[in-house]
Amino acid sequence: NITIPYPYNINLFSHMYIMMNRFKQGAVKNSTSKSLTEQQEKIKEKYQNIYRVTSQVIDDISNYLHIRVPLGEEFNLLQYLVSVHYNRDVIFNGQTPKIVEKIVSYSLDYFSIDKRTKAAVLLAEDLTNHIKPMMNRLNSGIVVANRLLSDIQITYPNVFDKVRILFQKISRKFKIPDVPNDEIGFITLYFAKYKEQVIRRKKVLIMCTSGFGTAQLLNTKISKVFPELQIVDVIGTSELNSKLKDNPDIDMIISTVNVKKISKKIILVSALFNSQDRDRIERELEKQSDENTI
Repeated sequence: NITIPYPYNINLFSHMYIMMNRFKQGAVKNSTSKSLTEQQEKIKEKYQNIYRVTSQVIDDISNYLHIRVPLGEEFNLLQYLVSVHYNRDVIFNGQTPKIVEKIVSYSLDYFSIDKRTKAAVLLAEDLTNHIKPMMNRLNSGIVVANRLLSDIQITYPNVFDKVRILFQKISRKFKIPDVPNDEIGFITLYFAKYKEQVIRRKKVLIMCTSGFGTAQLLNTKISKVFPELQIVDVIGTSELNSKLKDNPDIDMIISTVNVKKISKKIILVSALFNSQDRDRIERELEKQSDENTI
């Protein structure tokens, strides 16, 4: 009679869906093992009520598939359910353990995040809702596999590394078990979401000698490669000073000609806009994004 919160509902669904497909396709041999390891037995005894639920679910799946699903799958499902931390007084009524509050506060301070902003309040809520059950998993020795971990590391490598270092410090400071990379991956998504909320779109001018032809071609190519950029205008060099006066908040100028003695960053590119030009713009965007500490 409870609602399993995100992302645990997605993890649970994904696990069961993939497990059933494996058995339907004959990709997993039926196990003859009828016993759990000593560590698994301890966890089973600690969460007997939840284990009875997992046993019933696996029985239902076995009947549906017309095959005896191995005993180990009952324990796998148990880990997912225990990971939610079925302590209603703590998870579902707003009560938060002091250790969780301290970890969340330390995390925001570590990245110099202004706690008064709306985005920071939402981030704190996300972190709190994740860290509550995570603490239970750490104390119970349970690791829930993050199926998206490799994708997260590829998509957000810098954020992932910084969050991993943060929780290494947290483990030492608050004397909690080491936080595995699977958990770091989930937490990375919350910080990545925050970062996308607070970083505004970069305002850009595209410039060539005339403002026609080459600049218009660049406009088309850059818009396709960097849709997150806000291209304010396409101009010729003679228009630059007046355009900057009208738009003092321009972040950078992408140009086929170099202009000296202006305060704005100019990224010099070729008219063909090749991979080197793209990399040059990406480096500048990363540099400007790094001004935000995450």
